[in-house]
Amino acid sequence: MAKKVTGVVSQTSFSGFSRLKTFWTQVQRPTDGKLEYNMYALYGIDKQILLKQVDSMLKQVKAESPEEEEALEDMERLVRASAAKVGVVVGRN
Repeated sequence: MAKKVTGVVSQTSFSGFSRLKTFWTQVQRPTDGKLEYNMYALYGIDKQILLKQVDSMLKQVKAESPEEEEALEDMERLVRASAAKVGVVVGRN
């Protein structure tokens, strides 16, 4: 069951992310003293949009026995809990 869930998760792409903030840094390289500029972008996704996509993804996995059904339910709870707690998620609770 874990292989089935992992296979579906690894082949899923999520949409709905938007850029929330952009940061620029200036650093002086210690090796040669030259200035280097780096850009960082922070992206977020609405929590409800992400959880709907997770639910849709998990519906693709089918259990073939009562034991697999129990294992699948446990994994679904873990995946949903992880998705609800990811780094930067914009949403209302």
